[in-house]
Amino acid sequence: MSAREIRARPAPGKWSAQEILAHLDDVEGVGMRQRVEAIVTQSNPTLPPFDQEARAVTERYDRKNPQRSLTSWTRKRRENLRWLRRLRPIQLKRKGRHATVGEVSVEDFLHEWAFTTWDT
Repeated sequence: MSAREIRARPAPGKWSAQEILAHLDDVEGVGMRQRVEAIVTQSNPTLPPFDQEARAVTERYDRKNPQRSLTSWTRKRRENLRWLRRLRPIQLKRKGRHATVGEVSVEDFLHEWAFTTWDT
């Protein structure tokens, strides 16, 4: 993709490829890893929502370098996969309380992490 194409939004209110890459990088740590780690290390923690639209603005996704976002996301994903492989089966059953979704387990988060992210 050209620099212009990667910054172009496909439709009003939709993110550009650049913003999507920045979001993936951001959510890999803050949206998922931090919350799963909280469930594993704390007793029934309350997990804050992740307002992706607000973070897109505050974290300036539209100004992030797409190559850096991709490189950072790749590094974080590899680190997270190594960390996740060390979790014991009993840790996957641990639960926390998501502010809008309700009770969630590590297994629930892993499913969401692999396929999508909650909009909250």
